[in-house]
Amino acid sequence: MWVLATAPALGSRLWTGDFETGTLSQWRAQRAADSAEQVVTRPVAEGRYATKFTLAPGQLWHGTSRSELIGTGQAGALSNGQVRYFAWSVYLPADFQWNPDWRVLAQWKNGGTGSPPLELSLKDQQWQLDGGWNGGDNADTSDLRTAWSGVADKGRWTKFVIGIKFQERSASNPYEGWVELWKDGVQVLNRTPWKTLYLGRTSYLKAGLYRSTSISTTDTVYQDGWKMGTTYGSVAG
Repeated sequence: MWVLATAPALGSRLWTGDFETGTLSQWRAQRAADSAEQVVTRPVAEGRYATKFTLAPGQLWHGTSRSELIGTGQAGALSNGQVRYFAWSVYLPADFQWNPDWRVLAQWKNGGTGSPPLELSLKDQQWQLDGGWNGGDNADTSDLRTAWSGVADKGRWTKFVIGIKFQERSASNPYEGWVELWKDGVQVLNRTPWKTLYLGRTSYLKAGLYRSTSISTTDTVYQDGWKMGTTYGSVAG
């Protein structure tokens, strides 16, 4: 007897922040100036629109150099036990200037103050997925670790998909959560135990450009295609 095989579940798309409204209405802003983020029609990774993030020297928001967007809906309320996948694309212009100091392009940011458990940063010509330097009002001590690094390219779109299990530490294991990463369709980080939530806190998505105040160049980056779902297949297409 023949048995019809069933396809694996594609999961559910829970939130979209792809700028295809032609506005920033899918997000809320945390910016150095009203012009720090702009919806543009080129370059784009998909659809008709992307968003341009620009920071000039001395352009500060509450003493920090940042032009970031905060996810709304379920992307702004990430909690213990959830498994979520995020897809997005980043474009660095051909004249982008490398710098050994830090620039952060995406954060899965803890509630409260301090640095997040997980972020995608850029240091010199390297993408870096790291996190854990708390330094804030959370119950966890600092535990800065790097999960993955890879060479960054200018003048083209780079697509990322990240899978995260948001989980607090237990008494016996600080790394009850996990993270995995794909770059341009290739898995570059297998599922890796990680402290993805600080104890007693929730998390939320931030995207854009956040950098050291010591960087003295004008920086521009573009992002496009943000999506969040319950599986890789729900966001990767």
